[in-house]
Amino acid sequence: MAQGKRGLLSAPALLLGAFLAVGCSTEPIPRDYRWVYGTWDWVKAVGEPNFEMTPQSEGFELKYVISRGGLFEIYRSGFLEVNTSFTFSWDTVSSPGDTLGVLEFADSTAYTGRRQLLRRVGADTLVLFSPFIDAPHVYFVRSSR
Repeated sequence: MAQGKRGLLSAPALLLGAFLAVGCSTEPIPRDYRWVYGTWDWVKAVGEPNFEMTPQSEGFELKYVISRGGLFEIYRSGFLEVNTSFTFSWDTVSSPGDTLGVLEFADSTAYTGRRQLLRRVGADTLVLFSPFIDAPHVYFVRSSR
């Protein structure tokens, strides 16, 4: 169980690193994906088999800030932990029949790694995940503050 938990903790780290790493232009995300800009609160990370982490179970909160200028920040319980840049691209291989947005980070971190796929669920939910098999999916909701 401890080993599974460690892998899940690295998923948020992988996400953070991906967002912060790569420098980019003023408007790095195409029009159809500009909904991703803003501040996102971590809700849960889920993986196989039957693995789930939440801010309550882990004792900390994560907030991701994705800025129009291509900057990515991660706050852990209110303290800045990651500040990097990102670029945006497309992925049609990781999920056959589905085109996913990809955030490439200049720096790999414990929260995000170097590359994160993204998907929108409903109006205000962002899901980030690594392209690796069995990688946890990390859910965020648009922040109200």
